[in-house]
Amino acid sequence: MINLREFLSVGHYVFLPSKKNAKVILNINNKNSCINSFELYNPFSIKAKVFKFIFSYIVIYLNTPFKFFFGQRYIHSSKFILEIEVKLNRKIHSSLYYATAKDKVVLQLQDDKGILGYLKFSLNELGGNHLRNEVKAINILMKAGVLDRDYLILDGCYKGFNYCILKNIPGKITSIPDLVIKDILHKLEGKLDYELFKHPRILKLRDQLIKQNHIELIKTLDNYVGSNKNKYKVVYEHGDFAEWNIIKADSKYILFDFEYFEEEGLEYLDLFKFYFQKANLLKAYNDIKIIEYLKNKINLPARFNELFIVFLIKEISIKSEECQDYFKEYSMLNYIILSNK
Repeated sequence: MINLREFLSVGHYVFLPSKKNAKVILNINNKNSCINSFELYNPFSIKAKVFKFIFSYIVIYLNTPFKFFFGQRYIHSSKFILEIEVKLNRKIHSSLYYATAKDKVVLQLQDDKGILGYLKFSLNELGGNHLRNEVKAINILMKAGVLDRDYLILDGCYKGFNYCILKNIPGKITSIPDLVIKDILHKLEGKLDYELFKHPRILKLRDQLIKQNHIELIKTLDNYVGSNKNKYKVVYEHGDFAEWNIIKADSKYILFDFEYFEEEGLEYLDLFKFYFQKANLLKAYNDIKIIEYLKNKINLPARFNELFIVFLIKEISIKSEECQDYFKEYSMLNYIILSNK
């Protein structure tokens, strides 16, 4: 396991919420670096937003006394940071966000002019798989015109771990209107469509379930999709489509974080993901209320159950692969199946 010190540069840092259990490590060299560093910390809960507001105000406007009494100073940049400085041909200061899944860290890279970009660094095999998939996704989306052609600055490997550096997109993460969500997804649509049981995304999902030995889920998928002739488009599927993975830059909305990208995705899965995340994580609804919320937001009364079953099976497969708990998804899957009888 790489020590987090590997990702820090010369300067003063503050560890939040504590040094022993740091979620973010923010560069507080001066007022500008403080302001930029706090851009890396984007909480959604009201409690965390209030904490960020108060704490960032204290750090930014009481910077000099704060950093000397409460900050930690490093007099040398790490070897990794020095290597990145050589590749980018400039001096940089880094701040760090430690991913909840502990599969990667995200570094905010600053130079004298401001935020240069964001560096993702894998910490294990899972993180490496995610980063390789993201680099593949970005190259596909740059070629398709969905992302700017200079979005990917650099990708490489350090001590056997993958990393990539992505261009900074000035903007903010905020609540997004329903019509904008549909417009974003429309831009990811392809021209091909398939009957559901022949759709490339379904075939891939079934193969994944076989490898994971999810016998019951295979039977469920076959029962509800096996002869389903409803047609669905092939799309670029983001895979983790949520408000916190969309930046509002002026009047544009730009997607980022493509670790779960599928080149031959199934339409509507991202739409389900967006409102499921919102209902489950932001609104903290119970299972029944989540389903009611999704039915209200996704107006597909004749096709809702078949798509929601596919979505839940897909989520269970991903969480199973990552050794995460999928009790909620499994419970909702059983509820939908029983209500279908």
